[in-house]
Formats: sequence, structure tokens, C-alpha cells
Amino acid sequence: MESELLKTIVNNGAWAVLFVWLLIDTRKESKSREEKLQGIINKNQEVISELAEKFDVVENIQEDVKDIKIKLDKER
Repeated sequence: MESELLKTIVNNGAWAVLFVWLLIDTRKESKSREEKLQGIINKNQEVISELAEKFDVVENIQEDVKDIKIKLDKER
């Protein structure tokens, strides 16, 4: 009986150690992955901001072209 109890404790102890190690390892990987993802998100936000600024410029050019067309049509 005592030997079976000792075996159970030893077996469960090994599982507990493996579980704790796996938990810690998984959390480290998750933290690393989260940091990489945050970096990607920040880069994407910068690109979106740059594109929004460029889009404003394109809209301004489009308005200018419309104005020029209107003036040319009036001159004809």
C-alpha cells in the first residue's frame, strides 16, 4: 500500500513539474508573440497615417483639377 502511494506521489509530482514548466514556457512564448504583434500593429498604424495624409493630397489635387476644368469650360 505504501509503495503504491509513493508511486502515485512521484508520478503526480512529475506531472506537476511538467505542468508548471509548460505553463511558464507558454507564457514566455505568448509574451514574445504579443510584443511582435504590437510592433506590427504600430508599424501598420504609421503606414495608415502616411496613406491618409497622401490621400488628402490626392483629394486636394482632384479639387484643383475640377476647378481648372470649370474655368476652362467657362472660357469656351
